[in-house]
Amino acid sequence: LRNRAYIDYPTYTGLKDEELINRSQLKVAEGSTIRWTFDLKNTTGASMLNNASFESLTNSNGTYHFEDIVKTDKSLMLVLRNDEELTDSSMLSIFVVKDQYPSISALELVDTNSSLIKYFSGEIRDDYGFGKLTFNAAVKNNGRIDSIVNQPVKIALSINQQPIHFIFDLNSITLTEGQSIEYYFEIWDNDGVNGSKSTRSQTWTFRAPTAAELNDKNNKQADQSKTAMDNQLSELKKMDKELEQLRKDLLE
Repeated sequence: LRNRAYIDYPTYTGLKDEELINRSQLKVAEGSTIRWTFDLKNTTGASMLNNASFESLTNSNGTYHFEDIVKTDKSLMLVLRNDEELTDSSMLSIFVVKDQYPSISALELVDTNSSLIKYFSGEIRDDYGFGKLTFNAAVKNNGRIDSIVNQPVKIALSINQQPIHFIFDLNSITLTEGQSIEYYFEIWDNDGVNGSKSTRSQTWTFRAPTAAELNDKNNKQADQSKTAMDNQLSELKKMDKELEQLRKDLLE
């Protein structure tokens, strides 16, 4: 029994189609099309047990053909018949590599000069490639979402592993007292079999200060300014005394 398996991988995977000879076990990407040819001698017919049902194989000058699109692991049984109605069988096993979810890791970097300008650095990964990456900011009021901002982030769709860098200015979103912003990244893969799948990064939160908090902050800043001015006045008085003492010493 001689067989050839022509494996046609889904285009989006970027995998090169291949031909395998006399393999009883195959490992292929999810959604692959496998076309078998079997060169059989002393055989009058052949069928394949697939998903609990038999399918007759087409015969072309002693070469039998069978085609299947595989999305899950499976076992096939090839059953042969001859003129004497004797049968023989052969097992074929297919192991399917599932399309995995994309992954993303991201860190928020603190800007000491502005708490509203957010810097991010991280990395995205996938087995075959990406569909898109977005930065998302949801404005919430007492737990209820008032609005959502979605901003595309430029990435190389065909590079499976790559760094990401992004800057977002929260000043671009108007907040009222008590509102908050929850923001995160979401990465989509390019799964052409099941449809694009997405994964979110961790979520960060920024809350607009209340009037009381702003008043308290202003009072603290005023107290700090007053303390600084008092210290400066004290230093000036001290310098005046030292200068006066120096003047007296010079006159004596």
